[in-house]
Amino acid sequence: MLSFQVQYRQLFQMVIVLGMSGTLLIGFQVSVITYPSQDIKSFINETWLQRYGVSLPPDRLAVLWSFIISIYCLGGLLGCLWSGSLAVRYGKKKTLICSNFIIIVGALLIGSSKMARSFEIILMGRFLYGISAGLCLNIHGPYLGEISPKKFRGLATTTAAIFFSLGKALGQILGLRDLLGTEALWPLLLALCGFPALLQLLLLPFFPESPLYFLIQRKDADACRK
Repeated sequence: MLSFQVQYRQLFQMVIVLGMSGTLLIGFQVSVITYPSQDIKSFINETWLQRYGVSLPPDRLAVLWSFIISIYCLGGLLGCLWSGSLAVRYGKKKTLICSNFIIIVGALLIGSSKMARSFEIILMGRFLYGISAGLCLNIHGPYLGEISPKKFRGLATTTAAIFFSLGKALGQILGLRDLLGTEALWPLLLALCGFPALLQLLLLPFFPESPLYFLIQRKDADACRK
């Protein structure tokens, strides 16, 4: 009975730590960008006016906003393409740690974009967010399943989808005008991803590496059994 409780507690800790900077952030990033859209467009227009003395034409503003939205998908594509080779070479845990570094850098860029008067920084931050999402999307579920006890494996892997839905809901709630979806706070809203990424970065080193990585890549059966 005690062993069951220990396994259940450890599984709960793993699910929370992996989920909060895993698919939760992907869902958050997908939904949160729509709420401050008008404020970001106004910021882009004001920045353009300060630089060149004329307002940005509406059609160019629409194209630029489309780039800000779609560059996340481009980053996600690259992240997906890199995730397999990184997981094979360095292991799934180290790949997730790398993903956290990318999120933190992206959050710092987006959080400072208004202060720096640069909408290009938003593009860079969204691109980095996308790379991290691509890495995490392919690593989160398999890694959680591989380090979970066998009898809890199915339950553990389903939490990736649950956290994605929670992230979308959280983005919609925090993006409300009564909370962070305001002209003054939209950089903070978009940069919130950095906080759970930092927390996971601090906690993830205490988690085990994927047993398959030790067995297949390192040829270390003893480490795999541990």
